[in-house]
Amino acid sequence: MPQYTALFFNMQGNEILKSQDVRKALAYGVDKEAIVKDVMVGEARVIHGPILPGYPGYNGQIEKFDYNPEKAQEILEGAGWKLLENSNIRTNKDKQELFLTITTVDNPEYVEIAEIIKKNWQSLGVKVKTEIVNVEQINKDYIRPKNYETLIFGEIFRG
Repeated sequence: MPQYTALFFNMQGNEILKSQDVRKALAYGVDKEAIVKDVMVGEARVIHGPILPGYPGYNGQIEKFDYNPEKAQEILEGAGWKLLENSNIRTNKDKQELFLTITTVDNPEYVEIAEIIKKNWQSLGVKVKTEIVNVEQINKDYIRPKNYETLIFGEIFRG
């Protein structure tokens, strides 16, 4: 069965994620091609939406967020998230740090994907923590109650 793995943003899980600019910057800040190459060993491809090509509802015109760290940094700056001198973490005018937690299942591929995204985002000035969860807990304790900020998870697509 075809499947996709995605990074989900929970806008209720962290006030920072309510900003469309922040979400766009984070999307531009993920090197999806590196994930395909390094984690999936080329046995996958980057898609830009939840519906796979060739399935009903697929939209080839969906907005794409290819890896562009310069654009991501520009968007964050424009949204008020500044890197202060002698700091590698962005803060806003209220001195709040740009801090996010990535939650994923205890699966070697997902953990490796989380580490790549963590490094990508840290290079933008985002403070990132990863939370690795037992597969038996993920639906009941995290997905259903929306108890996450960002989530890496896969879905089998049934057309």
